[in-house]
Amino acid sequence: MKKIILTLSLYIFCTHMIAFSTHGYYQSDKEMATGYYVVIGAYAQSQESYAIRYAQKVSESGLSASYGFNSKKGLYFVFLDFLDDFDTAVDKMRQTRKNEQFGDAWVFVCKNDQNISGLQNAEGQVAEPGSKTDPTVSPDGKNEKKEPEAEQSEVEKVQPGQRLQETEEGSSAQMPQQNPVPGEGTTDENMPEEKIAEEEEGLKDLSGVKVIINLVNARNDKPVEGPVEIIDTERAKFMNSVNSGELVTLKDPDNGTGKISLVCNIFGFRKQQQEINYLDPLKDTSGFVDYSEGEYKINMELVRYHVGDIVVMYNVSFFKDAALMRPESKYEMNSLLEMLQENPNLCIRIHGHVNGKQSGKIISKDEAKEYFALSDKNQEGYGSAKELSKQRAELIKAFLMENGIQENRMVVKAWGGKRMIYDKLSTKADENVRVEIEILCE
Repeated sequence: MKKIILTLSLYIFCTHMIAFSTHGYYQSDKEMATGYYVVIGAYAQSQESYAIRYAQKVSESGLSASYGFNSKKGLYFVFLDFLDDFDTAVDKMRQTRKNEQFGDAWVFVCKNDQNISGLQNAEGQVAEPGSKTDPTVSPDGKNEKKEPEAEQSEVEKVQPGQRLQETEEGSSAQMPQQNPVPGEGTTDENMPEEKIAEEEEGLKDLSGVKVIINLVNARNDKPVEGPVEIIDTERAKFMNSVNSGELVTLKDPDNGTGKISLVCNIFGFRKQQQEINYLDPLKDTSGFVDYSEGEYKINMELVRYHVGDIVVMYNVSFFKDAALMRPESKYEMNSLLEMLQENPNLCIRIHGHVNGKQSGKIISKDEAKEYFALSDKNQEGYGSAKELSKQRAELIKAFLMENGIQENRMVVKAWGGKRMIYDKLSTKADENVRVEIEILCE
């Protein structure tokens, strides 16, 4: 008899070891199937009863929670949604985080060698993916697993309402827990292998991840091209500049908080600044940061100027002593034209300024067709500083009229050298020569 028992025990042991060596980990009858989970809590292997009670508590609030075991992690996970698409899972996670009690919800990517459907509700029953089975513990407590009397490790001493997150050393640290927004998801047990991301318990920070910053005209949702400055928020220090619509990698500010500011100051739109956290890009971003297909997309809405706004056309410059623009002025002039074409009710005042009040030579366009170059058809004359500033403002008005803008939408104001920003002999005196656009009506 002893020989039979010994043989049977040896057979069971060998069978177990073969299964372990085949899969590399023990698979319980509650093993989580391959898929994407919106998780709100995690518990040590000895704390199944905690997972049950927490799922019960969440369900009593009107939501539907299930739990399952992941052998690779050795943890029970309490989750709200089980889906077969990563992007959908991320969207569900964002909805869940809107509930203040579940601000730390995360997406757990589960990849098993076998698709085992063993997800449990709080009664120990199998809960189908996306189902709304109410997980409650029976009054007699039969579903509760008796806790071992031996002292638990720090990893196991996780109370309901806390989740585990692996540290770099492979240990586990306690993290605060949160409450969800209800949502349903479906799963496909035959999910294509290529749809399964590398196993990870949350979204990445910006380190080494491609980022694209999209600028959008809030008036018509059309894309806007232009530079975006990246600022270290804590040190108020310029880091670098990137172009909208391009895939880039952002540098870590290494400032302790991860806070960086994105600043966009494009002519035609009010200055826009938004902050994100390099370490947690989806935190407190009010939906303007999106994560899909392994990339972060940052969307910035740009608002047009309003009545009373006066802005400098910094990139419009003139030839010396001439009412003719340099070639590099074309881009900003076209931006002004586009703004006026976009809103037929927009009216502007064009302010002209020069450096100093002295009279002198003035080269005007005359019969020449070119606004952005000198020509032998230009006319040379003599006039005051105010006259030069007037001719330069009138040149801009003429350019806009030639491109279809009605004359009654524009007025000109010549200041000469009355409103200089710097002394006329200053090293920054060139900045006194400028054109300003004032919004009169919209």
